[in-house]
Amino acid sequence: MNDDEWHKWFQGVWEDREENLYRKFFGELDDHCYKLKEDIFADNYGMDNYEPSWLTNVVIESPPSAIRNNWLYVTSGLSNPIGCEPDKIKEGDFSGMGFEMIIETQEQVEWPIDILHNIIAYQILVATSHVEGNILDYSSIMPFENGVADNSTIDHMVIIEPTSPSNYPSTFSLSSGAVDFFLLFGMTSKEVSVLSGNEEVDLIERFQGKTSFPITEINRDSVV
Repeated sequence: MNDDEWHKWFQGVWEDREENLYRKFFGELDDHCYKLKEDIFADNYGMDNYEPSWLTNVVIESPPSAIRNNWLYVTSGLSNPIGCEPDKIKEGDFSGMGFEMIIETQEQVEWPIDILHNIIAYQILVATSHVEGNILDYSSIMPFENGVADNSTIDHMVIIEPTSPSNYPSTFSLSSGAVDFFLLFGMTSKEVSVLSGNEEVDLIERFQGKTSFPITEINRDSVV
C-alpha cells in the first residue's frame, strides 16, 4: 500500500467513526469540533515541540435528541490507527490507543471539553513516553485538585464501562480494529475514599438511583 492509498484508508476510518457510527450511537452531532488547543502541551507540560497530528484529536458535542434527553461529549482521535498497516491488522487488535471517552451532562457546558482535552493530552504523552504514567482503563480514577469546574463539588472522574441505560455500546469496531468507550463519571473525594476493592461494581450500585448517573452533576452533594 503506497502513501496515497494509506491516507485514503486512514481518512475512511476517521469518517466511518464520526459520520456513521457516532451519528448512529449519539444522534445529532455539532458540526463544530473542539480541537486540542495549540498551547496545551506548552502550558501543561513545558513542551514547545509536539507532533502536529496530536492536535487532530477533538471533542464532539451531541445535543439532546430522540434517543437521549441530555448533552453528551465524546472524543474522536485516540482510536486513529496512526502507524498501522491495514494488511497487518489481526482479529482482536485495538485501533490506535483502543478507546474514546464520553462525558454526559444535563446542560450544554464547557467543562467537559476542557477535562477531555487535558486527559487526551496526558494520554498522548504517556503513550509516546514523553511523561511517566499509565494508559487509562476501566475503573481508573483521575483526580482534579481544583475540581472539574469552578465551584464544583466534583474533583475526581472515574472510568466506567457503559451499561444500561446508555444508548450506545461499550465497544465498537472499525476496519482498523476494536474501540472501547470509556464513560467518565464525576465523584467527590469522599466517595472515592470509600470505594471497595471492586470499584466499578461498587460505584454503579452506589450511584444508580441516588444521582443522575451516568450524567455528571458538578454541584451535587456526596452520596456517602
